[in-house]
Amino acid sequence: MYNTYQHNTYMQPIVMYGMTEIEYQPIKKIAVHEIIKQSYDDFLNGKARPQPPGGVPTQVRWVDGIVFTATAYPATPELVNAQVDGTVHWQHVEFAEMPDYQQMVTNQNSGGSATVVDYSSNTAVVDFIKWLKKQPQWFGDTAIP
Repeated sequence: MYNTYQHNTYMQPIVMYGMTEIEYQPIKKIAVHEIIKQSYDDFLNGKARPQPPGGVPTQVRWVDGIVFTATAYPATPELVNAQVDGTVHWQHVEFAEMPDYQQMVTNQNSGGSATVVDYSSNTAVVDFIKWLKKQPQWFGDTAIP
């Protein structure tokens, strides 16, 4: 079979290339355990730090006016099984508003920088940002609803 198509339960094609079956299994659920909104300056102070010579700048994500990091739990058998089943657990998300995308941001206080990756083509992350903008933390309310 070469380039034959079927569909899985996600309505994504299952493709056969020679003897290899390729199947896309998207994330079904993102479980976020803590949300931390920061000012842009505070976010940069925590993420854009000076690197030693040859060091790699911190990487942060950007979608629709939001710059953020998502910290995952260490991989345990239970969390790996959950992820295989479609649920990703983020220990905490830190975010700030950054209206315009830039490939690199610089912390004027420390001189450090961070690489900004545009995740606008990742449907799960775009959905997460839409959800985030409806949460109390978006409005500065840290009380649990």
